[in-house]
Amino acid sequence: MRLRQRPSEQIHADALKMGIQKAKSGCFSCAENYFELAKQHGATEEEICQELTAVAVPPKQGLTRRELIRLAAAGGLAVSAAGLFTTTSHAAVPTYWGTDSNSQSCCQIAQNFYVGRMGYGGEPSGDGYYFNTAAASAAGASNTFGYWGVVGPDSRGSYSAYDWGKKQADNAWNAWYHSPYESYIHGYTVFGDIESGFGGWSAGNYGPNQDVINGFCTELYNITPSNPVVWPGIYVSPNTWSQFFGTNFKTATSFVLWLTGCDTCGGDICDPCDNSCNTLTTVAARLNSTVVNIGLGTMKPVLWQYWISDCDCGDFNVAIQQNISFSAITGGSMYSSC
Repeated sequence: MRLRQRPSEQIHADALKMGIQKAKSGCFSCAENYFELAKQHGATEEEICQELTAVAVPPKQGLTRRELIRLAAAGGLAVSAAGLFTTTSHAAVPTYWGTDSNSQSCCQIAQNFYVGRMGYGGEPSGDGYYFNTAAASAAGASNTFGYWGVVGPDSRGSYSAYDWGKKQADNAWNAWYHSPYESYIHGYTVFGDIESGFGGWSAGNYGPNQDVINGFCTELYNITPSNPVVWPGIYVSPNTWSQFFGTNFKTATSFVLWLTGCDTCGGDICDPCDNSCNTLTTVAARLNSTVVNIGLGTMKPVLWQYWISDCDCGDFNVAIQQNISFSAITGGSMYSSC
């Protein structure tokens, strides 16, 4: 088991500081590596741009315009013709398209990623329900992830609430290796699915509920690889979060927020199976105007389930990252309703 000595926020700040120092010394590849580490621990491209811009002038004390553009290009950051960074708080976020559970992309929507069920609760090796092998094959193994149905503390048996969360994290990671569809799943991030249907949750039972999710997130973080850094994920709606955990709760370990129940199947979103309108445009518009600003436990959404099978068609999602391991995004509010 790996033990971490520094909180993510400290790594974030130290990596930015070292990146700037390396950039000023002329080692741009070194700086790029530190900025990538900072992004893994919650830094945004806008924040990196602001830090670089701050040391760009005057040239004798900071970076020259040419050096600034060189570093930006190495890091994949956008630069305007004037040599200024174009990333702003109003910039559109990237969009990657995917599905979960039984659903496969259709109707001209890409299958950039897929998230399938691995199991739930106390199952030591998972189960074979709600996994679409065609979707997983289309996305590719490195872009296929698993979710685990987390059971609440009312069904913990002889475990403490915290240890019940840890036990489920151990089961989930074991299923990553040994579940019926493990050969399809190479994406490292494992999502805990928090909803009443898996049982064991009582609204207002905040202390034990919080202990379960803290145990789950912390254990997953400790037992998954450290290179790349693998954050646990949580699938949850704002309504479920407030009922089970309260509006002032922050997990001990950062997590990748997979948001649902926020304008999901909204009237301003085109049905993914309706060819008479543009799903990609309407989803991207809502993602940028509202969803990216939602916060739960100070985490911002990385994935958003914009359509569910209860509305027809299937379970469709959009993500703002695409990698073998999603990165947690900090800096959101403690709690936002939709």
